[in-house]
Amino acid sequence: MKVAVVKERRAFERRVAASPDTVKRMVGMGLEVIVESGAGEGAWFSDAAFAEAGASIAADQATALGDADVVLKVQRPLIGYEGGSDDHGVLMRPWAPARSSRMPPAGPATPAGGRRRRSSRSAPAGP
Repeated sequence: MKVAVVKERRAFERRVAASPDTVKRMVGMGLEVIVESGAGEGAWFSDAAFAEAGASIAADQATALGDADVVLKVQRPLIGYEGGSDDHGVLMRPWAPARSSRMPPAGPATPAGGRRRRSSRSAPAGP
């Protein structure tokens, strides 16, 4: 399976979706990792560090995406009115609950009545 790590294109985004350490783990699991050249610059990861970890370095985004099965990104893809289209197919990115309108409302931290239940395992030892 081929995994592409592409450079983030949003203004002020310096993060990258994978570190050289993460790439090394993915390669160890048998994945083929392709990193777009310059993808890690904002996070102080050089192309050489990714290559040393076992990734192939692609000259540009189109080459990195070529025949990738999975694309790793930090931010959601750009859409037309934002200056481009990042149609990548299967996209993996961290879930951002603070920005999600689909997140269910938080429930109470304790059961009704304000008391936490004790299990038999957490009962204090008696004399």
